[in-house]
Order: sequence, then C-alpha cells, then structure tokens
Amino acid sequence: MSIQIQISAFKLPEFKKHLGGANAGLEKEAIEAFEDLSEEVDLEEDQVEDGIERIKKLIKSGKTGSVETIAEVSAVNTIVAKSDQSLGDDGEMEWPWSELSEMQRQLAKRFDPQTKQLFNYFVEGRPLIGQKFDEEAGFYLYLTSPEVEQLRAGLEQVYAATSEIVDSGAMNEQDFDGGLVDSLENFMLTLGAVQCEDKDLFAISC
Repeated sequence: MSIQIQISAFKLPEFKKHLGGANAGLEKEAIEAFEDLSEEVDLEEDQVEDGIERIKKLIKSGKTGSVETIAEVSAVNTIVAKSDQSLGDDGEMEWPWSELSEMQRQLAKRFDPQTKQLFNYFVEGRPLIGQKFDEEAGFYLYLTSPEVEQLRAGLEQVYAATSEIVDSGAMNEQDFDGGLVDSLENFMLTLGAVQCEDKDLFAISC
C-alpha cells in the first residue's frame, strides 16, 4: 500500500491551546485513537503501554522527548482534528508521497532555498513537539499561513518556467518529466485551497 499525504487546514494557535491543560476528555480521546491504531499496526503490549504514558505526558505538560514516536504522531493528529477543516473540492486532499518525492527530486534544483526547505517538509515531515520522528512512527508536517503563501509563490515561479518549456516542445534536453508540471499546478491548487481558508496547513502520512 502506497503512502498518502493527507492535507487539511487547521489553526496552529488552537492546537497549542489544547496542550498543557490536563484535558481529561482529550486525553481519553487521544489514547483511544492510539489504541485503535496500535491494533492496526500490531504494536507490542509494552509499546502500547509506553505510548499511553507518552500521550498522558503530552496532554498534561505539552512536552515530550526529542523523538516523536507513533504515540505522539497519533496524538497530534487527534488534537489537530479539533480545529481541522477539510479542503473539500477546492483542492486534492490526498497526495501520493511518491509523487511529491519525485517532484522534489526532479524540480528541487529550480527551487529557491526557502521553497526547497518548505517543500521538503512534505517528503520528510516537520514535528510540532519533538525534534525528529522515530523511523517507524510515520510523520506529519505543518506550515503556518505565511509559509503556505511563501511556498505557493515559490512554486509559481518554477511552474511558469517549466510550463513554458513544455509548451515550447523543447523537452528533449530537459532533466524533468513534463507530466510533473501538471502535478505541480494541481499541488499549487491544494495550497491555494488552504490559503482561502486563511488557516495553517497540516498533513499526515497514512
């Protein structure tokens, strides 16, 4: 099964308000979601117990270790859902990770430094709580509203240059697949849908 990156709009300040408040209801909800996930991925009993303790600590103190495990990733996804908003028909909600990775591989040399960094989050993730993700945890990412605007602006410049090459028929000596230009355009539409909501962006691998 291929990895999908599911994108939605959310409010980062609201997410942060849920942490450190010792919210018993939220803790229960996050633990139940993690327990359901643990059955799907067949976690060992000690991993489940450790994960539950990690979630309790996260909800109560808003803190965790430097490495986010599958428990923190699951909990963050649950908390984000409190202010999550589907993009509906205004943009693709799910993107194949492989397609985003291929866009990065073939087009990154055309990205300016800021665009390269922001786009890379869709391939490698960006933690909200810890410093990095455990290798087996999967990942999520977030972009603030200004960062969404910056990324879209940077990609528009790349799209303008590459689409001109495709339209001219001068693809023989190019180092990118012309089909990726259409993917890039559609990805910008997804970013635009988040911009229209005037919210931050959240995405999780699934």
